[in-house]
Amino acid sequence: FEPKVDLDRADIIDCALGAAASEAWGSNDIGKLVYLEAASADANYQAIADATEINGFIVSVEPFTVNDGFKFGSIQRNGRVWVVNADAGALAVGDYVQGAAQTVAVGTAGKSKVKKATGATLEALNFKWRVIRLATNGAVGTEVLIERV
Repeated sequence: FEPKVDLDRADIIDCALGAAASEAWGSNDIGKLVYLEAASADANYQAIADATEINGFIVSVEPFTVNDGFKFGSIQRNGRVWVVNADAGALAVGDYVQGAAQTVAVGTAGKSKVKKATGATLEALNFKWRVIRLATNGAVGTEVLIERV
């Protein structure tokens, strides 16, 4: 499997990005995971955080702002993307994942981190993403390819 997408089926939307207008979103963020923060007044897509549901990944960030200074870009809400395992154990093909605590800041190059979602956490997810390929062995710190199912 590769992170290729049949563009006829790509679900790409335009949106405002960030928890604050001061966040420096840019081309280094392409491929990073995001979630919709519906609880905030702005309802922007934000960088994935610990125990958050994955809503998609960034495919573009434009050089202008909207909504009083927030960056503007596009996210893909399906497809495949490479991420890093931040769970306590190895991930396997078929495991479902959610956001994990991130160590790569917005505007900095790097991949988003995920962890395994099971039980009630998995049941509560509206958007399910699962591991479909391991770059090496799925151990903590290694890359895995995930897709929306």
